[in-house]
Amino acid sequence: MALAKGFGVLELLEEPAAGSDPFAWIRDRATRALDHDPAPTTIVIGKSLSSHVADLARDRELPAIWLTPLLDRPEVRDAIAEATRPLLMVGGTEDPTWQPDGVGSNALIDRVELVGHDHSLQIPRDPIASLGSLKKVTKRIERFLGGSWLG
Repeated sequence: MALAKGFGVLELLEEPAAGSDPFAWIRDRATRALDHDPAPTTIVIGKSLSSHVADLARDRELPAIWLTPLLDRPEVRDAIAEATRPLLMVGGTEDPTWQPDGVGSNALIDRVELVGHDHSLQIPRDPIASLGSLKKVTKRIERFLGGSWLG
């Protein structure tokens, strides 16, 4: 969706080495990506583990999209709650890490909560319904990326 909306994308495709600390690994990769020739409008988009760097987005005053953020981790929850730029977070009610009530109220945060969806944003054993939800989430991301706050 970011490419379709005209954004350049720096994508991280690798995974942490076996036995390494995945949180330290993602912090290193995110820091290097954010330090890499930033664009005039940088938006952080991440899923699950990458939400561990929500504090980097907050501290750099960057908008963000967090898919299944690890809201069961206080450092993630607090960084998201303190967002200073628009933020979209998406999670499912059957995901134990999805604890949006802990984020509190912040007018900059838009939430999409998918009832019955797991950490993969799917409804177990219902691929058709899961695809419908993917369409809903994609449309929300499209609307977020086209927001007037970008100007």
